[in-house]
Amino acid sequence: MIRVTLGSAAVLVVCLSAMAVTQKHALKGESELMARVERSIKEKEPEWKPLRLLSNGNRIVKRWKFGNEEVLVSIHEYRTGDEAANEMSRAVKAVSVPGVPLEKMGDEAYVWAAYTESGRSAIRFRKSNVFVSVGAPSLGLAKKFARHIAGEIEGEEKTQVPN
Repeated sequence: MIRVTLGSAAVLVVCLSAMAVTQKHALKGESELMARVERSIKEKEPEWKPLRLLSNGNRIVKRWKFGNEEVLVSIHEYRTGDEAANEMSRAVKAVSVPGVPLEKMGDEAYVWAAYTESGRSAIRFRKSNVFVSVGAPSLGLAKKFARHIAGEIEGEEKTQVPN
């Protein structure tokens, strides 16, 4: 039998409240960029439906679906641009096929066109402190989604107020 006293119940309530507040702030921080990305894709690609796969603080993985096609998007916001650059370096090395540099997308970008047996393509890029990975059934779709995301990251930078 578990005995709950008024004091232990109060401690439990305080702990649960603190956890809820912490989670709310983590989600708020995560959701600003992702909310803009989701809004942009919904406006520009209304037939594609978002399905959340993973979300933890500064990283979100989302799948977008239209018919039998799926686009997988991973967005990771780091504290610094150096951390994002390190992740980019690791991500590029992790693929067995060399990526081809992609111009005019973020600070650094690589593309893997039809690198799987099923013909899937991928784009990985970083912009400032954000690392993005997009996997799609075709290079055209990967580029389209990557451009939407890059535009929202650039939009975020334009609205930030310098310290």
